[in-house]
Parts: sequence; C-alpha cells; structure tokens
Amino acid sequence: MTIYYCPVDGTRSATTALTWCCPVCRGPWDLDFTPARGGGMNALSPRIDSLWRYKDFLPLDSSTISLGEGRTPLVPLTDTVSAKLDYLMPTLSFKDRGAVMLAELARRLGPDRVVADSTGNAGTSVAAYCARAGLPCTVYVPEGTSPKKTEQIQAHGARLVAVPGGREATALAARAAA
Repeated sequence: MTIYYCPVDGTRSATTALTWCCPVCRGPWDLDFTPARGGGMNALSPRIDSLWRYKDFLPLDSSTISLGEGRTPLVPLTDTVSAKLDYLMPTLSFKDRGAVMLAELARRLGPDRVVADSTGNAGTSVAAYCARAGLPCTVYVPEGTSPKKTEQIQAHGARLVAVPGGREATALAARAAA
C-alpha cells in the first residue's frame, strides 16, 4: 500500500487524504511504497511506450493519463558517458515524468483544482498533464518568468498567476492558494 510519509517528523497519511503537506511540520510529503517486482526487463517489451511501462516500480500502478512521456533515447557520447535526450519529452522537459504521476494522483483524489509554482518547465508539464486529465490547474510563476514559458503554460489551459518577487514569493503564494 502506498502512503504519504513525512521525512522530517515521520507523520503518515493515506494518499486519499486531500493534504498537500505534513500537518505537523508543513513540509512536503514523500511517498512510501513497496514496489511490486514484475518479471524483469523482458516483461517490459510488450507494454505501452510510456512511463507506465514501469508500473511495477512506480508508486501508482496504472494510469489513464499519458502524453507518451518516457522512453527518450540514451545516446553514447564516450565509452563511459551517455546523454539522455529528455528534450524529446512531450513538453520538452524531464519534468514530464513527475507531472504525469502528480496528475494521475490528483485525478484519483478529485480536487477542485491543482495548484503549482514554477519558474517555467515544471509549470508547463503540470499544466499539460492536468489538461490531459481534465483537471483545472493554476500555475504561479515569478513575474519575470520567460514569456515563452508563460505562453506554454497558458496554451495548455492553465490559469497563470504572476507573482511579484522571486521564487520564494511565488512558492509562498502558491502555498497560500493551496
């Protein structure tokens, strides 16, 4: 069974609880889960071409949400160094891996809206996956965020809130909204 776990004070809560943080210390939750071990790498070949092919090793076992994230190429650069080409993800960012998990969990919990704070890439990913899941989404960004990033966030249908100040002010505004 997957549960929320606070790494600071050890508080635990069911993942069905609509809490965004630990009620004791107000810190972010971690997920505590025991992955179900599948039949090894050979069991992956017939599976869908997305992050969900690794469902045996993820804290959520299935999803109806995907934009085809994952499976980006690993290109050898030298004998010992390779590059993962995550700019080939649906929103051009590795943040899609986390955003698809967040959107699936939010879809299951059924909140009124998803609130995120970002300086760009995470906001774009969360907006895209919330749109795919049919979830209303509000993304808080610092007022100086790149216009290209804010355009991407809005293109996915998210409500954009520009916050005066920097990253910390944006995080505080999103927390207050949540």
